[in-house]
Order: sequence, then C-alpha cells, then structure tokens
Amino acid sequence: MYQSIDALQTVITRLCKDKGITVNKLATLSGITQSTIASILAGKSRNPKIETLRKLAVGYDMDYDVFIMHINSAQDEITPKPVNTKVGKFEHETGITVSRRLKELRSAKDVTLIDVYLATGVRVSYEDNFRSKDYSDLIALADYFDVSLDYLVGRSDCPDVGHKLERS
Repeated sequence: MYQSIDALQTVITRLCKDKGITVNKLATLSGITQSTIASILAGKSRNPKIETLRKLAVGYDMDYDVFIMHINSAQDEITPKPVNTKVGKFEHETGITVSRRLKELRSAKDVTLIDVYLATGVRVSYEDNFRSKDYSDLIALADYFDVSLDYLVGRSDCPDVGHKLERS
C-alpha cells in the first residue's frame, strides 16, 4: 500500500490543488466526512483504512491503483533511495540517461506516464531520475518501447542496436 502518512497528506493536498477542489468538496465527492480528511491531513489518523483510500480515489475520479501509484511516487519524493558512494556517480549518470531517454520515447510514442505504468508496472517517477536497482524494470520499459537495454542506459545512441531479449 503506502509507507507513510506524509505521502498520503502530500497527495491529498496536491490532487485537490491540481483538480481545483477544496478538501470540503473532496469530502462530498468521496463520501468521507470532512473530519476524517482533516484528521488525515493533521496527522491524527495515521493509518486510514483501505476503504477510506478507495473512497478518496473515487472523490478524485481515478482508479484506486492510480491513486496508490500517486502515493508511492510521493513517498519516493519524501524518502529518496540511498546512493552507494562507490558506484553512486555512475548510477546517477546512468539514471539521468535512462530518465531522459524514457521521457523522449514516451513523448515520441505519445503515451502518458499512467499508460506506461499500467502497461509495465514501473512507477512513473522514473522521469525524475531513474533509480531502480531492479533490472526487470529496465527490461519491461525496453520491451514496452521496443528499444535495446544498451540504448536505455546510454551504451548506444541507436535504439535498436545492442542486445534485445528474444521472447519465446
């Protein structure tokens, strides 16, 4: 689900602003009491029920999974993953290359971050600075965009040069 109430608070505030609604309007749209939302935002309610989260998603007119994805992305912003200093510079530079290339590929394919997430399961925060240590994320993204792993990590400037995994 999510790791901290801080991420949920951030998402509630951000989505209300983005959608141009007040917390009171969110309460009406979601069927949750204003006091429940106020308790979450004040940190008094530290572990809301799944049903509350589902109702919040309805209030924002989005799928529950997409709402949780927003919370997970906010969690990544709040607590970035630590960088190993021995390989930190390489990983940071590679992460920037991967992020830049994925952003270009997504734009060329004319798909949204949500489309990519729903097709691959890879969190949308990759465009800020790709930090995944899970190679399956890279493989899923390379397959989705039909490019080589070498291209994604900057070892090749040609999207189809390098080794692609052959699926049987």
